[in-house]
Amino acid sequence: MRQIHLIGVEMGVGSPKPGTAKGPTQLKETALADQLQAPWKAFIQPEEDDSIAGTLEALPRIVRTCTELASATARSISQDGFPCIIGGDHAIAVGTWSGIVSQLKSHQKFGLIWIDAHMDSHTDKTTPSNAIHGMPLAALMGHGFDDLTAMASSGAKLSPEHVVLIGVRSFEEGEELLLKRLNVRVIDRQEVHERGFDACFQEALNIAQNGTKGFGISVDLDAFDPEFAPGVGVPEVDGLSPDEVLPALKGVIQNLNLKAFEVVELNPPLDKADKTLKLAQDLMTTALKQDS
Repeated sequence: MRQIHLIGVEMGVGSPKPGTAKGPTQLKETALADQLQAPWKAFIQPEEDDSIAGTLEALPRIVRTCTELASATARSISQDGFPCIIGGDHAIAVGTWSGIVSQLKSHQKFGLIWIDAHMDSHTDKTTPSNAIHGMPLAALMGHGFDDLTAMASSGAKLSPEHVVLIGVRSFEEGEELLLKRLNVRVIDRQEVHERGFDACFQEALNIAQNGTKGFGISVDLDAFDPEFAPGVGVPEVDGLSPDEVLPALKGVIQNLNLKAFEVVELNPPLDKADKTLKLAQDLMTTALKQDS
């Protein structure tokens, strides 16, 4: 049995719809901890300021929060734990994976599967919105604000050859050009339609584990169709369905190369009948439930 450590991060200022800060508390109030037999090892609650949400003014606060999160994920790894990080907006990923990569001393030898409707690969030079939740993947590969790229340790945390995105269907030119230049594998929604999610996920597993010391999975709930996940800040039509994703992820924690799991962008004020809350819970219990 792997010891799962739940880590909540109530940060929403990376998104223009900061209700994501309420996501971890809502999940904490469910039976998730009992279902996973997992303690809440950390619950990070930065001071929120909706007036700066989704702007570059939020950067110092995001850096502080991600620095604290990086320490929490590194500490979990040092205790032979399996961090399950619950956001919060997707900007928290800079802290999540910087801490883990730094603790494992696996710089550019760590894989990441990014399941998302968006590329999240803008930099300060390409962003049309200035929302930092659209920048974390680029930062983890060493592109963007120095305060983000140097999180927890200097240098890029991820090498593009070990990164794969699944479910993408909305993006801007600047981030698309960056990922193409870096030769990052992007499996868009159309390809998932054509090949099936399971086949795409198996390819992603191969990419993330080839020549690495471990890998992680980061799931933005907006990867799912709004029919199943209405409670997200940036919903996009023609999304993934739980029926195709959950079977592929079932018991993935049994793969000992998987070092951590992250779920972000639950926005309770925008949810309908707790659909997105229940999906987030189902996602984590399906992927991380272990036979006792």
